[in-house]
Amino acid sequence: MKRLFLILCLGASCAFATNLNPIGFVNAAVTNTPVKVNTVGAPPSLLVSYNIANNTSSFLYVQFFDVAAASSVTLGTTPPAYTIAVPPYGVTDAFAGAPQFTFYNGIVIAATTTPTGAAAPSTAASVTLSYE
Repeated sequence: MKRLFLILCLGASCAFATNLNPIGFVNAAVTNTPVKVNTVGAPPSLLVSYNIANNTSSFLYVQFFDVAAASSVTLGTTPPAYTIAVPPYGVTDAFAGAPQFTFYNGIVIAATTTPTGAAAPSTAASVTLSYE
């Protein structure tokens, strides 16, 4: 199956263009409070693209958890299913054709200063996701 879609972002505003109707998630204020992106039904959800902006002078990490509710995550204790590093004042992204992340229960995210930690970055991450 081919996937063709485009995500255009200017600051915290993003627009999606697609031919397969993936679901979009945009949050310009992701920090160390876990945020529920979705709850998975059947079949599992695939994260098909992401764009994460870091406006701090240090690396930040967005942790992805395969759980149904944000309350199921205790940062620093609950192991993330995936973690994405974002360089200082940088952007990390992956689009159609990149490896996909599979979630069986739900998608919950949080931004921290270490890959599996609990401390908040000095400035929130801006996160844009597409999943199906």
